[in-house]
Amino acid sequence: MKNQILFYLILTFIFLPIAAVLGFFGLFALMGELANPAFLLGVFMLACIVIYTYTSFTFFSKAILRKTICKPSLRDWIKVNAYVSIAFAVLSLLKGFSYCSSAARQKQGLDQGLAMASQPPMPARFQRP
Repeated sequence: MKNQILFYLILTFIFLPIAAVLGFFGLFALMGELANPAFLLGVFMLACIVIYTYTSFTFFSKAILRKTICKPSLRDWIKVNAYVSIAFAVLSLLKGFSYCSSAARQKQGLDQGLAMASQPPMPARFQRP
């Protein structure tokens, strides 16, 4: 049991700086996304990941390490943000799979672009002065 707690403690302190960096980038993304509200879903999901990391750390430090009773609202925060984080992970995996499956189409587009770039230049009389 002691080894598991130590493992989770180390893992928690690895995830906290990552969540802080994600939160920092999320603030900058929020400023840019206010101009185009259609992209606010990504910022919302990023904020949920940061909130989930923080609330999980709070639960771990209070309930597991200090053995105190946490408020039920903390459990609700963890639950809701976990659902959104799982949805974000699934969407990211689907995007990655679609990217890998379209590698043949990307190679074909790259070959076409290289073929167009290797064509001889236009004669001087057709170019702009």
